Amino acid sequence: MYNLRPAAMNEARQCYEIIEEAKSFQKEQGFTQWTDDYPSQDTVIEDIKDGKGFVITSDDEIAGYMCIDFTGEPAYDNIDGSWNSDEPYAVVHRMAFDRKFIGRSMY
Repeated sequence: MYNLRPAAMNEARQCYEIIEEAKSFQKEQGFTQWTDDYPSQDTVIEDIKDGKGFVITSDDEIAGYMCIDFTGEPAYDNIDGSWNSDEPYAVVHRMAFDRKFIGRSMY
């Protein structure tokens, strides 16, 4: 079973290592979502400090990391078209999984 919980500051390094592994995976797959400099370990630390850094765990092992931002996304203020709701929303950024969890069922 998988669980989602806020990341602890002492987990920042492990979360960043998952991000770094994801960057390598992206390059192997022939695409680039992130640059060599972004997201950085400082980005992960800031996410955690701001209460936006979360880990996905499996049997108490960190399987993945993501930033969940409930304050919105400034880029969405000027989208081409229209946002379908004025209700609050969350945005997921920087989602990455440890390689050994890729392709596993969430159930």
